[in-house]
Amino acid sequence: MLADTKQGRRAVLAKIVVDATGDGDVAAKAGVPFEFGRASDGRVQGMTMMYRVCGIDEERVRSFPPEKAQAVMEAMRAASAAGDLPPFNHAFGLGHARNRCIPNMCPSPAIRSTRRS
Repeated sequence: MLADTKQGRRAVLAKIVVDATGDGDVAAKAGVPFEFGRASDGRVQGMTMMYRVCGIDEERVRSFPPEKAQAVMEAMRAASAAGDLPPFNHAFGLGHARNRCIPNMCPSPAIRSTRRS
């Protein structure tokens, strides 16, 4: 196979190649047959979104009424259902640990693929 490297285009000769691109680029460019999405409906797992929020005012968080936190989560679910917010894991909460929060916004519903092999 040909690969573009920092030294320019090089030929790579191998009996086995592990495609670690995350997108199957090596396999696709090599002309290897591949499948994209589930055979039953073409759905694929959506990308994940995780990030860190720092500097949380812990005293303010503790004083936040639980019903308000529930209302925020309900609004997020509604926005997601309407397509205004990406799908996310509904087990996500508004908790924190030592003034930091790492929301796990990994989508749980699969995203529909329009591309086929």
